[in-house]
Amino acid sequence: MTTERWGGLGEERRSLPPSPIVYVSRRRLLVVVGAAAGLAVVRGRLHDGPAQAAPHAPPSHAAPPDIRLPVLTENGAKVPVVVEVDHPMERDHYVTAITVLNERDPIPMKGEFSFSAANGQAYVAFQARLDDGPSTMQAAVECSRGTRWTGTAPTRVVDGAGGCGGPMPKPERAALEIRPPAIRLPQAVRGEVIAPGQILDVQVKIQHPVRTGLERRDGAWVQTVEPFYLTEMDVFLDTQRVSHFALTPAVSDNPFITFRLKPQRPGMLRVAFQNNRGARLDAEHPIRFA
Repeated sequence: MTTERWGGLGEERRSLPPSPIVYVSRRRLLVVVGAAAGLAVVRGRLHDGPAQAAPHAPPSHAAPPDIRLPVLTENGAKVPVVVEVDHPMERDHYVTAITVLNERDPIPMKGEFSFSAANGQAYVAFQARLDDGPSTMQAAVECSRGTRWTGTAPTRVVDGAGGCGGPMPKPERAALEIRPPAIRLPQAVRGEVIAPGQILDVQVKIQHPVRTGLERRDGAWVQTVEPFYLTEMDVFLDTQRVSHFALTPAVSDNPFITFRLKPQRPGMLRVAFQNNRGARLDAEHPIRFA
């Protein structure tokens, strides 16, 4: 195991044993170039995602999702988004998913974030790509009893500062720009005592370029090349899968993702990313109690 520095603070980063799919470690990185059939699938995901959900009021036991993002930003390539839901997170009743959409964008789906009761709170923070101009971000929430509700928040990207296009990195360049993820527990870094059942913030950062493959031509978005992006992130505590995050090319370069976890026992926290070229990137961090 190696220990690295993160913003002046220490963190642990471990490599995992090889898996059946392509495994990426610090010393070895293999990028698999997608085939034409894979491109068709990616295009379908880009343009055939769900339409913005019809507005639904929250149930009596919950509040509308709290969506936080800038009202005005000059960088549409990296817009911070936070979604938090005030809702029970018990074994028999919890938030199962938050879907984040912006119907105005060429890639409406920003991500679908699935939770379990072990998260302790339905919360996610990440950075998204948005087109320029005014738009509305929507979060659609679903709980384990099948109830669905939504919330919205307005935002605006300065004209000409949209982040949905951009050049595609060459394969050899992309390989150099990718590094395994790292996990940080802010409470542990601050030296706070961690107890069973305490809700923890978990921060995950990964160095990985994200490209939509889109170009604006004559006022319209055109898919010119295959996108390059992270497709998913799984979260495990020991062998239990706690969360699954489905990602899209509308997530920003070098994602920094925060979620919450409510561990009842010590164990090994693990995150596993996969990109659309078949590469897998993993990291581990121990959960210890005082």
